[in-house]
Amino acid sequence: MIIAGVYSFKGGQEFIATHYPAELEEVKQTIASVEGAKFKTKTSREKTMPGRMLYNPRALNRAFTEGFSSRG
Repeated sequence: MIIAGVYSFKGGQEFIATHYPAELEEVKQTIASVEGAKFKTKTSREKTMPGRMLYNPRALNRAFTEGFSSRG
């Protein structure tokens, strides 16, 4: 997956990048290691977008949990 946007509240991103650069890099690597297309398995039932493939949130959360757990 990619990081499509970053929201920094009161300079939080700069603080994390300055004080915890190794941990921030681990988070970015973990996000990059998850293949998002593999988790588009849920079919939408909304009438505005019927049949559209969506991310399966449980499976996606499981993949992130496994990725972060493997790094400790």
